[in-house]
Amino acid sequence: MKNLPLLSSIGSVLLAAAPMSQAVITSYFSDFNSGSGTVTDYTAANGDPAVDFAWDAAAGVGGGGGVLIGSSASNKYYLPDDTSAFDFTTLPSGDGYRVTADFRWSDSTSTDLTVINIGFVPSTGSTMSSTTSMGGSLIRAADGSTVTLRLRTGSTNVDTMSFGQDSLTAGNWYRLTYEVTKSGTANAFNGIVTLYSIGEDGLDAAQVFLDGGTPASVSGSQTNATLYEDGSVISVYDVRNTNGINAVDNLGVSYIPEPSAAAMLGLGALAFGARRRRR
Repeated sequence: MKNLPLLSSIGSVLLAAAPMSQAVITSYFSDFNSGSGTVTDYTAANGDPAVDFAWDAAAGVGGGGGVLIGSSASNKYYLPDDTSAFDFTTLPSGDGYRVTADFRWSDSTSTDLTVINIGFVPSTGSTMSSTTSMGGSLIRAADGSTVTLRLRTGSTNVDTMSFGQDSLTAGNWYRLTYEVTKSGTANAFNGIVTLYSIGEDGLDAAQVFLDGGTPASVSGSQTNATLYEDGSVISVYDVRNTNGINAVDNLGVSYIPEPSAAAMLGLGALAFGARRRRR
């Protein structure tokens, strides 16, 4: 496995050699708390280098190490690199992965486009904008009117939830999670995206973000024949910022062998008829 110099904590389990010299792992975590340098060493993994990203000893949650986001509108940030992958081919039905990213929201009044995407792309090395990608995102509209939580397959929205950006607190940390489980139906997955609030310093216990009492969580079925049969899937973090997100930390993927708390939250919302508001 290629050495990733800035990843201070990697909880990964090596399973088997994968095609294209990739090592299949079951988990991955980076807290950026040790080491210095730049993030450019491993953000160009898919041929789409990061712009305006810099490691900083005090940029992360609790004042620890993190990654500062600059002013470019086309930042892209990929982890792990091309030698670290996840096996979706032999993934049992009902099992899956949870992707997480902590980010600091920097402005609740701007009218600039801001996006954070998390999810998976195939071993061919495509990006989160490709038709074969799968994941979730938070996006502030270019006119600043709304922030939208969305579950996506490629560029197709499976489900969305929108709320006023003034619901988010400038300077606070939030956690975006995307959970995907493999369905017993060929080429089908079940996905759920949830937004959590983790406080001013990012150290608070995660609480599901509420929009007027409605949990910020969207879920649905995702169809993706390419990923369903791919044994070397790459996890992706894509941040596009102008002045809405100015730092990221605690990037990770973990294996989920059974229904997660977030998934149960989504099922509970359906059971009680608490459908998400769309406006």
